[in-house]
Amino acid sequence: MNEEAEVVRILNESSLIDSESYQRKYRTRVPLLPGYYVVVWKGDGARRVYDDDAQYLGPYRARSDAQMLLHRSEPEPSGR
Repeated sequence: MNEEAEVVRILNESSLIDSESYQRKYRTRVPLLPGYYVVVWKGDGARRVYDDDAQYLGPYRARSDAQMLLHRSEPEPSGR
């Protein structure tokens, strides 16, 4: 199973800033607290909709903290 992920910044109960610096709307059953999150989509990631189908990991106070989690979950290069 493939996963796609990115770091976003939640602004309020319906808006976020995505990894390309675009402000987007999101809709979840429970509003998220402001801060930085790693958003994970299952599958090929072609359907990047910010809703309850995505998993939100956070909040983090700093983008760098969320990015550490994002990079830790990426596979290590083989070095060959």
